[in-house]
Amino acid sequence: MHGLRTVFVVVCLLHGVSALAEGYREIEWDALMPPGWEPDYSLMAPESEFDLESEAGSSLGMDSAMDREMENEIDSELESGLDTGFSPDFPAKNMPAPVVDALSGEKLKIPGYVIPIKYDGTTIEEFLLVPYMGACIHVPPPPENQMVYVVLKEPLVSSGLWEPVWVSGEMKIELSETQYATAGYRMVQATIEPYEY
Repeated sequence: MHGLRTVFVVVCLLHGVSALAEGYREIEWDALMPPGWEPDYSLMAPESEFDLESEAGSSLGMDSAMDREMENEIDSELESGLDTGFSPDFPAKNMPAPVVDALSGEKLKIPGYVIPIKYDGTTIEEFLLVPYMGACIHVPPPPENQMVYVVLKEPLVSSGLWEPVWVSGEMKIELSETQYATAGYRMVQATIEPYEY
């Protein structure tokens, strides 16, 4: 398990060098929500608190049985095609969550977790960036303004997807519908690197 994590970190470092360049403004997930707007937490998993640092502290600092169970579930879902398992009992949304138009065209850097969209088992070209591990898997997805559809500048070769990452790129305001969820933002020409706090 630790060997796979090491490979993932090394690969991310090699592909994420350009993300370290100056010019990217570091933001947190709250910056993607308009002031005064609050997500409807009843539509999400109860543990969804958008607190990446505590999630990362658990995932990076301690190798708990719960972390291993979540990692195994995500790996299994990816191998079988990510069945979201949504229940039709969850209320439908009428309108997409509002976005922050002022972010359009900005070069931003944001932390999160990867949910692959264009993924062949080892190489990722496009993915959803989400604020917490396991989003979109067996639980309702976060609001649209809490997901970013990422198009990488160069494909990422990865052997593990459960570690948090930093993603840097140019932000667009664009709804991106996927088989798993709809993102309210799109990041293009993006690079990726390991999350460090």
